[in-house]
Amino acid sequence: MGLPSSGFEWSLDEDTRHLAEHLSNSGYYAAQFGFQHEAQSSDIDDLGFNSVDDSVRPGPDLAADVASFFTDYDREQPFYAQVGLFETHNPLDFGGAKPDRENGIAIPPYLADESASREYLAQFQGLLKQGDDAVGIILDALEEAGLRESTLVIFTSDHGIPFSRAKGYLYDAGTGIPLIFQWPEGGLSGGEEIDVLASSVDFLPTLFELVGLPVPEEIDGESFADCLDPSSGTDEADHRDAIFGMFHDHRRWGFAPDCRSVRTGRYKLIRNFESGSHFEPPIDLSNLGRLGRDGLKTGDTRPPVELYDLETDPHEFENVAEDPEYADIRQRLEQRLRDHMESVDDPILEGPPPSPFAERALAEFEKTDDN
Repeated sequence: MGLPSSGFEWSLDEDTRHLAEHLSNSGYYAAQFGFQHEAQSSDIDDLGFNSVDDSVRPGPDLAADVASFFTDYDREQPFYAQVGLFETHNPLDFGGAKPDRENGIAIPPYLADESASREYLAQFQGLLKQGDDAVGIILDALEEAGLRESTLVIFTSDHGIPFSRAKGYLYDAGTGIPLIFQWPEGGLSGGEEIDVLASSVDFLPTLFELVGLPVPEEIDGESFADCLDPSSGTDEADHRDAIFGMFHDHRRWGFAPDCRSVRTGRYKLIRNFESGSHFEPPIDLSNLGRLGRDGLKTGDTRPPVELYDLETDPHEFENVAEDPEYADIRQRLEQRLRDHMESVDDPILEGPPPSPFAERALAEFEKTDDN
């Protein structure tokens, strides 16, 4: 519904336990470094970490502190280190990052191939390279400390890159994230690509199964640990046949409207519950505004339903929701999405839910009326 970190009003439910608390209760030392979106700074101690450093600084500087942690670490106790790189958030020159054109410029198909895009993406790639340098520092430190072979390293993110039709949208460019595992002693030596639908809620049970911890009953996700072993014969049908997405822009920052989605191996259905601007690709960044959104509106609004055939239209450009040939598929996916929303008690089924700020303001307003 919203981020439970500084600058936002939301918080985790009282009965929700963070991964750090689960692991520290199981004998791990849990350390947090850098950027995080799980708690207000004043509440981060409640997440269950044994030590916290949530200052935001350039990746290489942050990585140097993580390296020191590995050097000084007591090996009698297993550890969980959560490292949050600020790269690749705006500003794109964060930490003094310079444009990177060494291997050319990769322009997503939903952006116009013109000078503004190339300049912006060169700077974006420079910031990405800075984050990559930080990862290298951390991996080298694990090697030097003799921990590389025994440490399960996972690299991931929370959303796609900061452009229209990516971050803040339910197209694959926004919901698709990197997910890389390496653990030599655990048989994850790298070099394999696993074709399976997985959701972020599957991360915790997968991690627990890999390290041999019991999965708590209250966890929503499903482990895909078997899928990480190519010799297991596990494929997409053995894990999920669909994944679900939601975005709720309660601050109206120019993201997509309140929307939900269901995605199978071939189709994506998005149901929009609020009007919002529709961006027709390829998007021209010559009038680039904040996060690549402002000033790019076409004047059109999003339709209530979007349906894409990802086999013939992998970039989700052609909405076939009103195409009679896809009527049965639309009906099945809409029912699948509604069943999921009901199963998780999605509050939008009762109408657009207010933000915590709105609820607090209304409560104060009602007190004024009573007086």
